[in-house]
Amino acid sequence: MPDDERCEIIDGRNYAISQSPRITHQRIIGRFFYRLKSAIDQKCPVFIAPADMIFDIHNIVQPDVFVVCEQSKITDLNIQESPDLIGEVTSPSTSLKDRREKRNLFESFSVSEYSIAYPEYLIIKKMHG
Repeated sequence: MPDDERCEIIDGRNYAISQSPRITHQRIIGRFFYRLKSAIDQKCPVFIAPADMIFDIHNIVQPDVFVVCEQSKITDLNIQESPDLIGEVTSPSTSLKDRREKRNLFESFSVSEYSIAYPEYLIIKKMHG
């Protein structure tokens, strides 16, 4: 893939990643990050995409938010092997992939926790005043 295009590889298949997620998507990722960062010990860093997570040559993904407690998995370029926790925020174009392909991938590589947020089910109240 060209350097300016983001993609994920799951079971050897390329999946394009949106260059600019919706604002609601970004807000939820920020909340995931903040709550995880506030709740866990400093020895377990919390990361936000884009950051490559390399399970093997056929499986490279960029989860929205993830936690890695084992420092040996963290390199200057990417994360090697399974993280301890992954949080994904779906979008209309990724919902099925997040629920099916990514879930199967994370289970097969023994990711301990996988959480999915569905922005389309959130109720957003418009503030007046």
